[in-house]
Amino acid sequence: MITKPKKCPNCEADSIAKILYGMVSPCDEGLNKKLDAGEIFLGGCCIEKDSPQWHCNSCNHEWGKFKDSDFGDYTNFTLPKNSENQDPPRY
Repeated sequence: MITKPKKCPNCEADSIAKILYGMVSPCDEGLNKKLDAGEIFLGGCCIEKDSPQWHCNSCNHEWGKFKDSDFGDYTNFTLPKNSENQDPPRY
């Protein structure tokens, strides 16, 4: 479990938001409440290994690195076969 920092390492403010990555629904009422409260900050669609985890709502400083284990092992990922035991189409 990732522990939320108590203070920003840049300005020491305590208004810290977790950065959320990926496609989000603008109709998600719970998400909109967390955005308005400054609990979550949208980081964009794509996440990289050097993408930050935390955002300071006071000075906009972003920090925190993901560990390799946060991404899982996708090197051996294969798509499931369809009902006729055929490989899925490649686009």
